[in-house]
Amino acid sequence: RGVLPLWGAGAGNVVFLDGGFNDGAMVTLGFAYSGAGFCRLAMGSVNADGSVTNEYNKMPNKIDLPKAVVMFANDTALPAASALSPAQAAYWYVAACAPAGTSNYNAAAKLVTEMASTTPFYMINKGAFENAADYVEAAKAVAGKSGGAADAFGLKVCDVAASTKPASDVEKAQKSYASLVAGRCKLEEVLAAGPKVE
Repeated sequence: RGVLPLWGAGAGNVVFLDGGFNDGAMVTLGFAYSGAGFCRLAMGSVNADGSVTNEYNKMPNKIDLPKAVVMFANDTALPAASALSPAQAAYWYVAACAPAGTSNYNAAAKLVTEMASTTPFYMINKGAFENAADYVEAAKAVAGKSGGAADAFGLKVCDVAASTKPASDVEKAQKSYASLVAGRCKLEEVLAAGPKVE
């Protein structure tokens, strides 16, 4: 209760909420955020032979907030990379980036908004890239970017040095996300951060 699990890996002081970022990562088993701070989800790691290695000696459980969090969506309509405001981070977490099994979207949205008020959040859309290697590289390069003019979703789009696909079904996706988030989350600030639909 009151804890936001962030499944993913942390490398270069950036948290990636997706697989494929374990190389060079200090933490590979996820993180947790709450009003009390930021920490690792697990104190140990399982070896190939089934034994457990205590990771505490490498890094204490409680750690400083990362310099950025990168979330991942997979949709043909969304831009390839976006810089998110705190309310947008909560909106897109609820709409497209929450892990399977998330049930209390209001609580998660509050915690994402709180964390994003001090830690920049970004969204990478896997569905916009020609191949997986491109979205991985874009994710590694997005931290620190501010994004340009807002797109049809109100997102500040970040330039990526990769081949991307043109967006499709944007209007349909806007309506679909607005309906989905309204059914999951009742926080006005979060709902207002989504795409404007008629």
